[in-house]
Amino acid sequence: MLIGTASYENMPDLPNVANNLDALRSIFTAPVLLGLAPEHCTVILDPAEPHQVLRAVRAAAREAEDTLIVYYAGHGHQTDDDFDLYLGLVGSDEVSPERSLRYELLRKAVRSTRATRRVVILDSCYSGLAMNAMGGSATADPALDLARQAGIEGAFLMCSASRNRPSLAPPGERYTAFTGELIEVLTSGVTDEEELLSLEAIFRQVHARLTAKSRPRPRLQVLDNIGHLALVRNLTRLAWGAPREQDDRRGRSPGGVSATQGRSDDAFMISTATLPSGSPAAIAFVCGGIQRADRAREASLTASRTANASIRRSLNRGVHPQQALHEAIADASQSVRELAHASESPMQQLQHSHPPSCTLVGAVVMSEILCIGWVGDSRAYWVPVDRTTLSARLTEDDTWGAEMVANGRMSDAEAYADERSGTLTQWLGADAHEVEPHTATFKPDRPGVIILCTSGLWRHADEAEDIAAALPLDSTDRPLHGAQTLLNHALVRGGRDNITAVVVPFPAPPARGT
Repeated sequence: MLIGTASYENMPDLPNVANNLDALRSIFTAPVLLGLAPEHCTVILDPAEPHQVLRAVRAAAREAEDTLIVYYAGHGHQTDDDFDLYLGLVGSDEVSPERSLRYELLRKAVRSTRATRRVVILDSCYSGLAMNAMGGSATADPALDLARQAGIEGAFLMCSASRNRPSLAPPGERYTAFTGELIEVLTSGVTDEEELLSLEAIFRQVHARLTAKSRPRPRLQVLDNIGHLALVRNLTRLAWGAPREQDDRRGRSPGGVSATQGRSDDAFMISTATLPSGSPAAIAFVCGGIQRADRAREASLTASRTANASIRRSLNRGVHPQQALHEAIADASQSVRELAHASESPMQQLQHSHPPSCTLVGAVVMSEILCIGWVGDSRAYWVPVDRTTLSARLTEDDTWGAEMVANGRMSDAEAYADERSGTLTQWLGADAHEVEPHTATFKPDRPGVIILCTSGLWRHADEAEDIAAALPLDSTDRPLHGAQTLLNHALVRGGRDNITAVVVPFPAPPARGT
């Protein structure tokens, strides 16, 4: 049960709250994390009256058999007459409690369930007041503030702030401060924890992250060892497809990762080179195997390796990076074409109606410019370090829908609605027509990162703003972590295999002469 009030008649609006609910619903229903059926994850945004919330909570309490989770985000306040917590609804004000939800009533509704484990998460100012209702005293550990008695058997109460502290909904941030860290922990996982994350492990990590940022520290009460309850899978323990290590001391080496929960037809290559001028360059290629094709994985591996070897030779000869990219993609195309005939008898060739094929996107990043090349629908995005400036998609898909829009024959909405929209018009493979690689050169005026990815990622973060919102702010310094976070973003939203991302930092331009 996810409850949140973002819009108010008598108090400041909290637009972050709506984003909280959207993200948590995706997390709780994601098969890779908690895997709740959508019908078992109820969302109530902007409730007007207390009975609206209580009726829904009681209904969820009746249906729950094992675990009941209730989350609330919004304004919290108390009155002069008592010390109970009141949760803000659309018509609430801080003077009269009649149109607010008294936490004591919510607690009773939660307690009515037959579920053996109850989890309540409150993200509001003064939410620690709820611990009065829960009862009990804190343990000696101030970091966890665990209670021996909680008032609800098998209970777990996590609050965003103490009883006398406000919570934060920072302007310009996508989520409230507490829930933002909770979302980050759930979608990134926790290093050195078990395959399944317990409630207490999640709390410890959220507490540590908020403390490090000097933000209000959350509080916790637990009864009957429910804190050991495994809530979600730990995404750091998933099998990643050969993540590349990088030298973070220079902050320039790219990081890439590919999800391999079962079959994966994608591949990527990342490397660095020294140009004849002595300046460094970062090189990356991402290839997406076309699923209908035979030996799609082999096509992706061959294309990425061939392109990487080709461009390094060209750069060493002093060829301009954009031209070198064009030649590298042409070489990759030829190598994938040859796969269709290599080591196969005529009979095998007849049996393979869909020869090996893939898409490709590549980048060469230097001190002042970056070059992008592509064929198909694997994409490149630009995300600046300063997120107040615009992010951008650097590639255009080779698809039927994109060509209809580019030629003015359809609007975006019309093309997207057509079942032919995603049909590829260019790819690498023996069954492709003559391939004409796309290349482009950009000269950013500020530091940032380039993201190369296959459709397994961008189908869950289509717009550049979506990519930017999912990407950690420190991705220029930790590109591998940035790539893993993007993959987690797709996995949480229902992505399966064939999700690949590479993050390539772009350094700040050198200082101009005076």
